[in-house]
Amino acid sequence: EKQYRLIQHKTIPWEKGNGCEIKTLVDRGVGTLVVQAIRFPTDTCHLPDYLGALVVEGAATIAGKRLKAWDFFHTDEGAGPEEVRFESETVLLTHTMRVK
Repeated sequence: EKQYRLIQHKTIPWEKGNGCEIKTLVDRGVGTLVVQAIRFPTDTCHLPDYLGALVVEGAATIAGKRLKAWDFFHTDEGAGPEEVRFESETVLLTHTMRVK
């Protein structure tokens, strides 16, 4: 039996985060996986607390490398996060595993 969830981001409101706005798209039904859209304003920086992110809109700079739409970055397990800078409004699609 196939099971799926239809998630339409336009029906989910943005919530205030710490210097950003967040939409939680998946937070149950797939084990400990959490998928969020995070929108950062222009001229901000951020230390990731997620495993990986896809740049959906805008651009990001991490470790001196510029990422644009459809570029992906992830954190190595056990390594501290690298600061991510946003020169323009940017939306990331992030994934992480919730701590049980």
